[in-house]
Amino acid sequence: MNNENYLLLLYGYYPAVDNQEGSYKLMKVVDERGMVDDQSLADALVNSLGKDLSSNSNQTHYDLNEDIYFKGLEELNKFAYKLMNDLDAPLICVLSAENYNTCMEKCSSLEEFKDLLLDSSNCLENVDYSKDKGLLSKIFN
Repeated sequence: MNNENYLLLLYGYYPAVDNQEGSYKLMKVVDERGMVDDQSLADALVNSLGKDLSSNSNQTHYDLNEDIYFKGLEELNKFAYKLMNDLDAPLICVLSAENYNTCMEKCSSLEEFKDLLLDSSNCLENVDYSKDKGLLSKIFN
């Protein structure tokens, strides 16, 4: 696997309890530099799903102190795709925390771990991503 700036999104599944639907909790989103900042996550939530993160509609900065849940994998993947596009990443790998831990247990090297992560996750590709952007795209973007 190459060292491009791909994203890894980890989620946990919480089964239905007391007549409530099961849900998917956003646990972590990381890139090669570490955790993705809260503002990027909040912007993607608002833009992809219309989730209102504040009571003040004029607020432009969001504090993600509360846990973020998604109703289903489709909603989670929609968020992941929007985040990937917002951060101009070539790829985002969506993986459950359980599968992540399994990958860690099976691997003996970092390269093996990265390859297994790609094989074990739902990888969404950014069709608009261009590693070598031309002069015009740099000017207009």
